[in-house]
Amino acid sequence: GMIIGQMALSGVKPGRGLAVVLAAAALGLLWFAHANLNLVPDRVLQYGLPAALLVIAALAFNDIVADNPVARLLTRLGDASYAIYILHPFVLRGVAVSLGLALTRISPWAYVLACLIIICIVSYAAWRWFERPVTKALQGSRTS
Repeated sequence: GMIIGQMALSGVKPGRGLAVVLAAAALGLLWFAHANLNLVPDRVLQYGLPAALLVIAALAFNDIVADNPVARLLTRLGDASYAIYILHPFVLRGVAVSLGLALTRISPWAYVLACLIIICIVSYAAWRWFERPVTKALQGSRTS
């Protein structure tokens, strides 16, 4: 992860052709590991290596974010990923208590979709108006 982060910061990225190959290899490794769990007992090999290959492949497409609204949305969700990780159990519980019965009567998929949308909105708001300002303030106090 640190090496990939350094690659991103220094502008080192694979060409798009190589990125497609890396992404395909990552998906193939995930499929192989899932289909042969007894042959790949190590979680780093099962999930870590494919995840790293996908992230390296994604570096090749960083420049399309500015031109593509879907990519910008996904980038913002990536920015809010820690908030998603921290807040999703609480949001799930809140949705279950407040809307769960009504949504599951409509469709279980309506419940899942509502949970996903609400988690994304709440987590983005937490990132935008709490995590980001606090991080900037802490970084500013560290440099003083």
